[in-house]
Amino acid sequence: MNATNSKKFNHTKCKYKVSQYKKIKIIYLFFILSILTTNPVFSQRFGFSDDFENGSLELTFRNNQGNRPPFIIWGTDTPVSYQLDEEDGVLKIKYSRIEGTGAFDHFTYNSFRARNVNQNPRIQIQVKSDIETKLTASPVYSQEPPTYEYLEKEIPGDNEWHTYTFELTRAYYSNNNVQAIDFYFDRGNAEAKSGNIEMDNFRTAWNLINITDIEAKVEDGKNIKLTWKTSNQERTGGYKIYRSNTHYFDINENNLLIETETTEFIDKDLEPYKHYFYKIIAVSVEGEDFYASNEVHGETYTLGKSPLVKVAGINTSSVKKYEKFELILDLENVGIENPYDPEDIDVYAYFTAPSGKKIKIIGFYDNNLDADKWKIRFSPNETGEYKYQVFVNDAGGSGESAISNFTARESEHHGWIKPSEINPHYFAHDDGTSYYGVGVYSPWGNNQQRFDNFAEHKANLFAIWDITYGGFVNSTGLIEEELGRYNQVKLGRIDSLLTILEKDDIQLMYAIWPHDLFSETVWAAEWRNNPYSQLIDVDDVYSDSLVWEYQKKKYRYLIARFAHSRSMGIWELINEMNGTDGWAHGRHQECFDWVEKCDKYFEENDPYNHPVTASFSGGFTEYREELYKRNDIPNLHMYPAQGWEMKYPQDTMRSAMHNYAWASKRFWDAFEKPAIFGESGAGLAYYSTRDNDYHISYHNQIWASLASGLAATPVWWDYPVLTAEDWDQLMYLSDFVADIDFANLPYKPLKVSANGSDLYVIGTENDAFGWVRSYEKEDISGSNLNIQGLTDNTYKVSWYDTWSGNEIKTIKVKSQNGSMILEVPKMLEAHPDIAFKIRK
Repeated sequence: MNATNSKKFNHTKCKYKVSQYKKIKIIYLFFILSILTTNPVFSQRFGFSDDFENGSLELTFRNNQGNRPPFIIWGTDTPVSYQLDEEDGVLKIKYSRIEGTGAFDHFTYNSFRARNVNQNPRIQIQVKSDIETKLTASPVYSQEPPTYEYLEKEIPGDNEWHTYTFELTRAYYSNNNVQAIDFYFDRGNAEAKSGNIEMDNFRTAWNLINITDIEAKVEDGKNIKLTWKTSNQERTGGYKIYRSNTHYFDINENNLLIETETTEFIDKDLEPYKHYFYKIIAVSVEGEDFYASNEVHGETYTLGKSPLVKVAGINTSSVKKYEKFELILDLENVGIENPYDPEDIDVYAYFTAPSGKKIKIIGFYDNNLDADKWKIRFSPNETGEYKYQVFVNDAGGSGESAISNFTARESEHHGWIKPSEINPHYFAHDDGTSYYGVGVYSPWGNNQQRFDNFAEHKANLFAIWDITYGGFVNSTGLIEEELGRYNQVKLGRIDSLLTILEKDDIQLMYAIWPHDLFSETVWAAEWRNNPYSQLIDVDDVYSDSLVWEYQKKKYRYLIARFAHSRSMGIWELINEMNGTDGWAHGRHQECFDWVEKCDKYFEENDPYNHPVTASFSGGFTEYREELYKRNDIPNLHMYPAQGWEMKYPQDTMRSAMHNYAWASKRFWDAFEKPAIFGESGAGLAYYSTRDNDYHISYHNQIWASLASGLAATPVWWDYPVLTAEDWDQLMYLSDFVADIDFANLPYKPLKVSANGSDLYVIGTENDAFGWVRSYEKEDISGSNLNIQGLTDNTYKVSWYDTWSGNEIKTIKVKSQNGSMILEVPKMLEAHPDIAFKIRK
């Protein structure tokens, strides 16, 4: 109950008496316990209420032939802190805490039987206090295992009556009944404190009158007709209708529109192109206001006037392939309450390519820096003349622009990345050019210096997520900080980030959902900052239909605003799903189904077909085939310290390298998809980040992964961990792969052998590349390698010093009988590893 709306529950003490009428109805609805009390306390199978009128803290039994002792309803094990007495129609509490004691003392409402609160999961009580205090209500759901929650309210010391309602958490009450409720004043505080507090009109899970089947229908463009039903017509005395022009409004006296006794009302002669939102409250025959209905709304318009859309401006009439073509739009005769909701207003365009292909592109609202503009962004991948036309749908009808055109011309860009159609184990750009990812996760703390460092070291993969932990992008909050509305400052920063990345041909892997935002009790919990927490319990985030509608609108907006960019690389649906409550609490099938559902949404709605991935954390047992088969990119987080066996117990360095090579090959064998290690390293390797061996191991792992079929370097977590020398190692590998045509040749792991060394080779019948490391000596010079699978011919073998990035020498070698024998040349500086390429 909302105290501001209630005649019975307000800031002035007004006793809530249980009338004979109410008792009859309670019997009718709930089935009063067969063992009734002689006290003026009413008790239902599901609910309970106490008005403290009988002067006793106990429950005595009618027809008590067994001479059972009275049942203590209100009691305490700590009478020094809480002296309880029921008199003058209230529960009187003499509260006294001695300095340094009693921080967790409490008194308890003991339920005669466990209460099912699903129909109305609330606790309500009136309180009057002569001291400021914090009241904590703690429902007890189970003693073993202990299951409680703690709900808090601030109590003023004004000696006036106030009503407090505690909303219980679905994750607790949906699986358990309430056995008791503990109450604390200043829980956890051991400072000396005393005062006099009174309570009255306690109730929990009481019978509600609900508004159901509420609908709003616009008539003649200017009238909105409301219809509804009530869950209990006999107990309903009337209704209060509240109206606002703001979504999710709070009801108060200022927005009370009318009181009525009927279940139908027409709001007439409203201003056109406005949104009107309504909530309805049922009022009982005793005058008690119940809880507000769901919100409904209508949008008015002028009959005979359709929406209009015009192209007010374009950024260019001649654009290069894979660059941005942007429209600025003017809209007229539309009513917009939420520009991010396509059910409110839907703006889109159709582009017709020179080939005749038709592409639907969604429009979006941009208010970064108070731009207040409707835009459409498109990127062409054909040369020649494109035609386009813009459309708008609104409550008042539909409108369309004139057909216009622009020219696309050739460019040096290669376009978006996707799994290669020729060799699906690797990525290709839209024009077919190979892409091998080389990069680092940089989730926070980003600045221009970091971006420059990526470019300087020829990294081409930048990973970040939507969180609030700081830096150029993430210091601006979440994308969806308000339910169904998007943070324009954050979105503007992502625009800028993509512009920076485009300049240096870097692909972005963007994690839409970090595990934090779906976590309330697992690590790094940030569910409280997720606006979906207003709607559901965290466990239901993967399955709830209403939340899915909000997610689809968010994904739609992200596609509309960012998908055109040639640097928008990979949509990471969720980072470390096992760090979310839904997974941790056993909702595994719902999690997998959600991934599949999201993947399908992007597949059907992203016109540029950006690949989609999702991940689990880095423990050895977190390999999830059920996940990997549901999206485009198998994505494992590699953290060896999280349960990965040390294959060679006497050789930590070799074991670390082995894990990366083995896990890469496992992906290759299981999926014809480009696989990545979406996170790696951090402080969860076999070495401390302070050890030099940590950085030697990093070198080995990026090379072993490359030569074992991974589609990108392990994406190291995170940026500050890597030293300048590590970045040099990344650059040397980037130089090495620059001329390897991963996407267009039938590369696969080849059979190899090498005494005293670990050898990894990827090749075709006529082409190969590989990396070898000795585990017996610090100088690999002179080691013999055997590579099988190449056709008999003479090849050029180029040797590369992986520690300096220099080519050592190129020699000619024959492959005979399907086998090539190589001897590692003398190295200018001794190292245990070397890389090579084999070509005709």
